[in-house]
Parts: sequence; structure tokens; C-alpha cells
Amino acid sequence: MKFGNALMALLMAASVLSCNPKADEGTKHYAPLKNPTKVTLEQVEFSAIVNVTWQDNCDNESGYAIYVKPANGEEQQLASLSVDACEYSIKEGLVQGKSYSIGVRALSDGPMLSSQIIYKEIALFDYTSLPVPTLAADVEYTPTSAMLNYTLGKSEKYNQSAWGLCWSADHTPTLADSFAHGPKNSSVRLYQAIPCTGVEFGKTYKVRAYSVTEKGTTYSNEVVEIKLENETPAITFNWTKVEDTSLPQDIILYKTTDKLNGRPFNAWYAIADVTKGNVEFRMEFSEKAFTLEDFYKKDVENGVENYIMTNAGYFNMSTGETGDFHVCEGVISPSVPRPTLRGTFGVDKDQKPAAVWASRDADKNTFFYDSPMMNIKGKTAYEEPYGDYPTTSVAWTPYYAMSAGPLLVKDGKVVTDVTKQDGVFVRNYESIAADIFTDTAATPDRTAVGYTEDGKIILFVCDGRITVSKGASILEMGQIMKGLGCVGAVNFDGGGSTAMTLYGNRVNSFLSNTSGATENRRVGSVMGFYKKK
Repeated sequence: MKFGNALMALLMAASVLSCNPKADEGTKHYAPLKNPTKVTLEQVEFSAIVNVTWQDNCDNESGYAIYVKPANGEEQQLASLSVDACEYSIKEGLVQGKSYSIGVRALSDGPMLSSQIIYKEIALFDYTSLPVPTLAADVEYTPTSAMLNYTLGKSEKYNQSAWGLCWSADHTPTLADSFAHGPKNSSVRLYQAIPCTGVEFGKTYKVRAYSVTEKGTTYSNEVVEIKLENETPAITFNWTKVEDTSLPQDIILYKTTDKLNGRPFNAWYAIADVTKGNVEFRMEFSEKAFTLEDFYKKDVENGVENYIMTNAGYFNMSTGETGDFHVCEGVISPSVPRPTLRGTFGVDKDQKPAAVWASRDADKNTFFYDSPMMNIKGKTAYEEPYGDYPTTSVAWTPYYAMSAGPLLVKDGKVVTDVTKQDGVFVRNYESIAADIFTDTAATPDRTAVGYTEDGKIILFVCDGRITVSKGASILEMGQIMKGLGCVGAVNFDGGGSTAMTLYGNRVNSFLSNTSGATENRRVGSVMGFYKKK
């Protein structure tokens, strides 16, 4: 019995021991939390702020911690973050130009261990070392522009690749707003115009100067306000329709003998609806000069129906060669560079018209711009434009086009800006010969072409330098074309070259013509309305 009882007791004790987990479990080892991965550090431009991001690889962390260790310094915890955090912005405590190790750690408040601290290193760039421009407070105005000046901050370490002015109507401007690069000559003081093409009349704009380096863009601390007060008004006349039953109904010819600012004035304009597909606008070019009668005869011989025609661009009086940039049936010619911007009119293959500024470099690259050169004549030399200078170029594929100038109307605004310096007429936006502006009491004959909002094209001529018609100035031409409803218009060759023909017969007077008042002057190019091919 004693033996049986003893055996029973032994078995019961073993059973108790086997039911106690501590008896066979021993010491349990808990694995640490998974480390954060893909830790990235990014310095915010022009600050010591660093944005930290990482990938959260845990399902059971209690939060995250951010650590900072300066070079040759002690590690310190900066912040404790919530569960599932994956980003943090360090806004205080860091200094531009210093280096830091920044770490991220997954935290645990249970039996599991926190993760390792995963460090990344960052050397903060010192943005205070970049050149900062200074914008002068004084603003000079012309009827179509605001002119400002600024100086570039100097830096021995970083080269400035571009500089200029940026502006906005409702906030402090950056390059994300309207901008234009300034003159490439980085002299001590730079002068630059903001034309009316980039602003609205009667609205106030904030302007800053900027400087671009490979390390970022700096802006002037100064913000200057500009406001173009009064838009150049349109000039209108009483126009009489010239009845001609032979013209297609899509073309109408008008004449006026109204006075222009108190002077006798004779003018004509033809307007064509090229959107209906019955008539079209074309340009013709020749290697030597011909009269408009000769151009018309050649058209007849080739079976081309020419309704109304005017002279077109400037040309070499000795050779008759058209030297300006031009396009005929999509082919660009000549290869002669045009290193400055020139007012250009043309149509694409669908007869959609446009008035732009054009340039062609020595490598035969052609650029078009909706805004002119910003250089100020007499203060800054004109530079050769390229893709994004003076501002971003625009895409355009002209089928017929020609440079002449100056550009008269852009976006419905008169953009003609004439000033006189040292006895010579100059324009802030285009390099144009002074004789085109004239400095005489008698203004010359003029030729211009423009287009309306709905795509109609207008050919205009006026007589000048004769008793019954004293002609028009360049500024008046812009006002007249605006008065005709043009949203874009360009001045073309005038004076003795000005002529308009109806079926090859001259419409305007011969009296100011230098060809003996019997025929049109020989010219290198013409433009007009033709029967649709």
C-alpha cells in the first residue's frame, strides 16, 4: 500500500509540473520591429527645412521617432510621431551650410524591441551664398511699356545663367508667373521693359527681379508695383464701300476721305473672309523686283485668279531681293540670319492668320514670339534671340509669312512705341530703320495687313506726301488698324512702294510714286487675296 501511494503521489506531481507553462517555456526572445526603409531627405529651397520620408514596414509599432546627429555632435531625438507615420518636416534647429545625419526609428511599447535607427546623411546647401538681384524703385513709363532697372548680385562661386523680371497681378511673383529674361549683357545695371503684351491696362502688377543659377533661382527682396494707365485709343473713319460686282462676295473693298487728326487723308482697305474656303491670302516673292502689274500678268499667265493685291515687305532697292525672313507655301527662305526680332504676319496652311515677332539665327533655326524684345534702346544693346530668350518661343507653322515691321497691334492692343533719341527714331522692341518712322511734317504712304478676332484678313493702304492725303505715322497706323477691328497687325513697306491693285489696276494715287506716276514701283514681294486653289 505504501508503495502504491508513493507511486500515485509521484505521478500527480509530474502532472502538475507538465501543466505549468513556466516549467518548460524557459526565457522567450522577442524579435525587434522591422526597420523603416527608403529613407529620403530633401532640403526645401532657400531654407534649412528638411523633409524626411520613409516606408513604414510595421503592423504593430507604437509610433516613430526622428533623430538628428550633427557632424561631430551628439545624437538627439527630435520628435515622436504617431502610428503609421511616414513623413516629417524638420523646421527648426538646422543651419544652412551644415551637415547632418538624420534617422528614423519604429518604436515599441510592448515586449518587442524598437527597430534600429536608420540614418541618412545630408549636407544642407547655403542658399545665402547665391547672388541676389536688387530692383530699383523708380519706374519709367512709355505709352506701351513700363521700364525698370536692377542690378545683379555677384557670386564668385556660382554662375548666373539667366536673369530678368517676373510679375503677377495678385501675389508675389516667381518664374511660375509671367516673366521675361533680361539683356544678356550682365553689366552693373540692367534696364528692361515690360510691354503691354504681358499686362492689362489699368491693372496693378507686382514685379521682382530674378537670377538663375545651377543651384536655384533667387529673387529681389524688393517688390515694385507697375500700372499702365491709358491704352492707346483706336482711330475710326467713315468708310464707303467700293462697289465692284466682279469681286466675290467674301471680299469687300472700302475707301475713306475723312481727315486724320485734322489732315487730309485718303485710304483704302480690303477685308476678306478666308474661313469659307472660296478665297485665300497669299504672298508672292521674287529674286528681282517687279511692278504689281508684272506680278498680276504672271498670275494670269499661270491661270491664277488674283483679286486684290498690295506691295509687301522691304527689299534691296538695287537688286530687288527680298532680304527679310519669309515663307512661301511652307518653305522658309532665305538662309540669311535675322538676329533681332521683327514684326511678322502670316497664315498657316488652314489660312489661320497670326502676327508675331520672329527671329532666325545663324544655324537657320527660326523662333516666333508672342512678346517682343525687352531691351531698351540706348540703355542696353539688342541681343540675338534664341529659344527661351527674351521669353519662351511659341509653336507656329506658317504657310505664307513675311517679316517687315514694326508690329502694330497685338492681342487687340496698339504696341507701337516710338521714342526719339539723338535725332533718330527708335523703338524699344524692334530694330527698325529710322526712315520708316520719318521725322518730317509730311508722313508717307503706308501699307499694312492685319486680322480680326473671327479670322478675317485686312489689307490697308493710304496715300501720303500729296496735297489730298498727308499719310499716317507709325503710331497712327496702329490706331487705324485697331479701329478696323484688328487684333493683330503689322506694318509693311510704305512710301513710294505702297500700292493696291484691283484685278491688276491701281486703286490708290500714283502721285507719290517715284516711278513717274505712271506705274507701280518695282518691288520684291506682294500679298493679296486670291481664288482658293
